Amino acid sequence: MVALRDKFQANALDPEWIPVLGKEGGWYVISIDRFAKGDAERHALRSSGLTVFRLDRQWSKQRYWAQTQSLIKWWPRILEQAQLMEGGGIIEVPFTFRHPGRFRFPMGR
Repeated sequence: MVALRDKFQANALDPEWIPVLGKEGGWYVISIDRFAKGDAERHALRSSGLTVFRLDRQWSKQRYWAQTQSLIKWWPRILEQAQLMEGGGIIEVPFTFRHPGRFRFPMGR
């Protein structure tokens, strides 16, 4: 796992780093960002081929250790789904993990 700030400047805009990771290939993004700041961001994401695991809004309301615990529970499913994805897309990860754990696939992206 690599933090975005370890590879790019902390203030790097999404349309700057998204195409770089898409071109390099082999990257998956886990983020709480909604990726809805504008057309340039949406275009960069669509054309990059990246798979984004977007943590739903409930994650931002939780404390650090609760977030960590939930991410650990989701991790095997995230890895499994990453292997199945081709061509990129956005997968919404709910905060609450209910067995067997189901992702949501947002429409209109």
